[in-house]
Amino acid sequence: MIHILDRQTERILDVLVNQSDSKIYWDTKMTEAIEDNVLIFEFKMLADSPVAKHIVSKNKLTAQDQDGFHRLFIIDSVETSHDANGKILFVSALGDHIELASEEPIPPQTLPGQTAETAVQFVLANTRYQPGQIDFAGSRTITFDTYTNPLSALQRIASVFDLELRFRVNVNPDGSITRIVD
Repeated sequence: MIHILDRQTERILDVLVNQSDSKIYWDTKMTEAIEDNVLIFEFKMLADSPVAKHIVSKNKLTAQDQDGFHRLFIIDSVETSHDANGKILFVSALGDHIELASEEPIPPQTLPGQTAETAVQFVLANTRYQPGQIDFAGSRTITFDTYTNPLSALQRIASVFDLELRFRVNVNPDGSITRIVD
């Protein structure tokens, strides 16, 4: 199942659901590079599906990863071609968390005695993300020597505490989403 969201309101516009007797989308591929937090989702779908009108650049979508978590993506490109199924769309989307790189910068400072959770809370304070499940890995002093963006700060925290970042969303019953960093 793939939720298609409006780029501005982030409300669900439609949902792609494959039925056992017919497929609207196929060839899904989610690629994640943990070391630099790059997340890419690609799939093919029928271009004549009513949902196809919402598959446009900059709209957003959610897809479940192998662990069952919903991940949020920004549609980056949509290419049209033909195959045995007829006219198809090849969709490529990037992880929405990359927008953290353009959020309000964090000034140089030292955060003494921080747990991973308290450091993440600090970094996410002025963003649309909230802390999720963060393993306790002791406490450390975190130093930002120069201005840094929230994404780079999160990568620094993950490195200092030897943890991996996961960016995910909850799809709420009212059709909204909640961004979470684990």
